[in-house]
Formats: sequence, C-alpha cells, structure tokens
Amino acid sequence: MEPVNPAFSTFSILLPLIVMTVIMTLPLIFLCRQLAKEKGKDLLQYTILGCIPFVNYYVLFYLIGTSNRNLDEKLDRILAIIDRKPPTLNK
Repeated sequence: MEPVNPAFSTFSILLPLIVMTVIMTLPLIFLCRQLAKEKGKDLLQYTILGCIPFVNYYVLFYLIGTSNRNLDEKLDRILAIIDRKPPTLNK
C-alpha cells in the first residue's frame, strides 16, 4: 500500500472550503455593490470590502442599516424650501 501524500490530503480537505467561500462571496459582492449604489456610497470601496470573506457580512448589514444619502439630500432641499416660505396665519 502506498503512503498518502500529505499535501494532497490537505488540499483535498481545503478545496471544498475554498469553493464554498467563493460561492458565498460572489452574491455578497453584488449585493454590497448594489446597496452602495442605491445609498449613494463609494462603489469601489464597498465592492472591495464585499470581496473579503466574513467582513462582507458586516459590510452588508452596515449598508442595509445606513441611511440613503440621496434621499437625505432631497429631504434637506425640501426642508430648505419649506423654511423659505413666509409663515401663514392660521385662524
């Protein structure tokens, strides 16, 4: 019986883990990029952070919970317009 090559057995153990990590990371990269685009964040920064395994989950939760910068700017403009109107007398 031939001895088992330890490098081959280590590779055969790690290969499924590597494949599963890549399979789980690819959709998270896409989700992080889309959420960053919708929320008005830096696309390159959040796409790169989405590529890092296990960090990408924290980045995804952050992007889900953060406010939408585009909507904040629109609300600020609306409030500025409302503040400029003269007050009306309600009787």
